[in-house]
Amino acid sequence: AIDFPQDEQIRNLYNHEGVFYVLGKQTIYRFTGSQLLPLYESGGIKTLAFYKNEIFVGTENGYYGIHNASGNLTVALQNKVPVPNINCLFVADGDIWAGSDEGAFRKEARGGYRYYASKRWLDNNQVTALAADSKANMYCLTPSGLNKIEFQIQTLAQKTTYYQDKIRQRHIRYGLISEVFFDKSGDISAAEMKDTDNDGLWSSFYLGSQAFRYAVTKEKIAKRYAWETFEAFERLITINPLKGFPSRTFERIEYRNSDPEAWRKSQDPEWEWKGTTSSDEFVGHIFAAAVMSQFVAETPVEKKRVADFIDQILTHIIDNNYYFVDADGKPTRWGRWNPEYINWYPESVGDRKLGSTTIIAGLQLGYALTGKAIYQSEAFRLMNQHHYLKNILIDCNKIQVTPGYTHLGATMGDGWNHSDDEMAFLTYWVLYHFAFNDTLKNQFAGAIKNHWAIELPERDALWNLIAKGTAGVYDKESTLWYLHEFPMDLVSWTVKNSNRKDLLFLPENLRGQTTKIQIPLGEQPMHRHNTNPFDLDGGDDGHSELAGDEYLLPYWMARYLKVIK
Repeated sequence: AIDFPQDEQIRNLYNHEGVFYVLGKQTIYRFTGSQLLPLYESGGIKTLAFYKNEIFVGTENGYYGIHNASGNLTVALQNKVPVPNINCLFVADGDIWAGSDEGAFRKEARGGYRYYASKRWLDNNQVTALAADSKANMYCLTPSGLNKIEFQIQTLAQKTTYYQDKIRQRHIRYGLISEVFFDKSGDISAAEMKDTDNDGLWSSFYLGSQAFRYAVTKEKIAKRYAWETFEAFERLITINPLKGFPSRTFERIEYRNSDPEAWRKSQDPEWEWKGTTSSDEFVGHIFAAAVMSQFVAETPVEKKRVADFIDQILTHIIDNNYYFVDADGKPTRWGRWNPEYINWYPESVGDRKLGSTTIIAGLQLGYALTGKAIYQSEAFRLMNQHHYLKNILIDCNKIQVTPGYTHLGATMGDGWNHSDDEMAFLTYWVLYHFAFNDTLKNQFAGAIKNHWAIELPERDALWNLIAKGTAGVYDKESTLWYLHEFPMDLVSWTVKNSNRKDLLFLPENLRGQTTKIQIPLGEQPMHRHNTNPFDLDGGDDGHSELAGDEYLLPYWMARYLKVIK
């Protein structure tokens, strides 16, 4: 018989290396021989886990460690953890795992926590028990199922193949890249491709990836895929009756997803096209044309095809006084490069710098590809007479909240625009590589460095690689981190991180940087490069899936720039 306190309550019994331990109401007992001896006493204890000569104690406010024989504290209370109220603990391969009512988390031996919550990882966030297999894969029990978090080893090249195959299987719509949508949460078997406002822009990421892939490997399939998407870009122009006006996208008649009021009839009675084209699309077009000309178009016929594409768009812009003019005869909301519009903004509003950058890059590209003098003369006119060069060189640190600027109902200058970052960096590749002369190239490199330095906390591989491929600067560690951390599951599960207690939150700031250090990509809401990576919460309950071009472009650019092999 074991002498056990009459008022004690046995909450759990554990065996570690042949020794039994009992968890009471607030006391941990160790069974030695025929004696049950108190080992450690404290309030709030909920669970125990054992590893070598330590016991890890899970509580309502974090966890700590004690020696399994002496009861002496070995690890101080750790309450700066993702979820302090712990249901269960387990140690696998030296890493401490914890389950809670808000998901599971892992303390890595090298420091820091990884957080596994939402349907990206679990069928239910309430984790009641944990167990591991011999490979340190973790099994999480919830009231509704058993979940496995498996750690797979693969190369970046294998990861790339996965995305490239996935895109060809379910993300190509008429040659354009497309995210897919599900009626039922996460149900890929019922995936549906739909148009978006920026089909042209997003498709330039995929085209760009295949262009750099071809530059690296000379694989004929990469060249074919690049031309297939470029053909869709050409159709954006020819499917509407407006001279040189690129549609946002196109679709069979009566099949409209986003912005029904933006659709117009095509001269082809079986098709419709979407108007209201923006500067985002222009950026995608000049980036696509640039890399096609640099890496894919090899014959005079191919090069002329690319030149004709950009020539049509630039001619439309110049003939219409530096506007995209839609079917109603009016400038679109965001397709505007006219000096009156650009210079209406003060230097503290990013649109002044960005608009100048995109149109000068486009004109330089047009001159390089077509040889038409008008593109060079117009670029210098804008730079010299209307200060577009000065605008390009505006210090990004000058951008700040600037009240009082409203454009067609949209409040401008109310914060940092991360979509503008995406447009700027894609444009920088064109701006630098097609500069008219070395003096301009050096000035552009300075502007790129200035913007890149501000973006460093975001650790975006694409921004880093474009900076390296132009201005010669980049953060290698963050570039590799991005490529390694980019998740395999691209479904937009609803995730929440703002409740976490392990994050160091920052005061409200211009750029919306919520935490001092960016959390891993697999814990963030799924997003493209135009979104703030410091947004902690988001998702749509798994009703859409990104394609993976968000990873492919930086991967192949990294290969091209010899950052990776």
